[in-house]
Amino acid sequence: MTDEELIEAVRASLAGRNVPDPATEEAVLEAEAAIGFPIPQILRRVYLEVANGGFGPRFDVMGVRGHNYFVGGDYADIVECYGSPDTNDPFPMSGKVWLLDWGCALWSLCDFSTPEGMMWGWDPHTCCERHTLFPKEQTVKDWLTNSIGADYPQPFYDGYFGKVSADEHGCRPQIWVNGQRANQMP
Repeated sequence: MTDEELIEAVRASLAGRNVPDPATEEAVLEAEAAIGFPIPQILRRVYLEVANGGFGPRFDVMGVRGHNYFVGGDYADIVECYGSPDTNDPFPMSGKVWLLDWGCALWSLCDFSTPEGMMWGWDPHTCCERHTLFPKEQTVKDWLTNSIGADYPQPFYDGYFGKVSADEHGCRPQIWVNGQRANQMP
């Protein structure tokens, strides 16, 4: 799917829904300055051309300043949620922006330090702390494309909670392919 096709598909998926107006260029630039990285191009375009949040999986992606869709959440926008990377933090968070709160402390993050916006998952319910943050082997474009016209698996794939456990060999990192966990645990 081209970027133009994705923009139109996201727009069409929002038809009849009450979503925020597109973000202003000023709000996007302010977010990029606060985060310290540019918003990946396709996500930037969706914010500016379609809606300032309220799109994507479950229509729950947070926006930049002026975003008022996710009013029940803990954060006003992606900048407030991003905070400041702590160099003593055990998780390499620099550039990783919290985009979607699935509930129960599960999140989808986008790495703004990569031009294509690689997606990451956050799940503190995994087998150990060092696997709480994990790459999903999916770009933000793939992630948005997979959410169009589909009941996106919640939070990361169908049957998620039943499959999160340690295997007989102990803990192992999760492997994700196209937004789905590829290594299944018993």
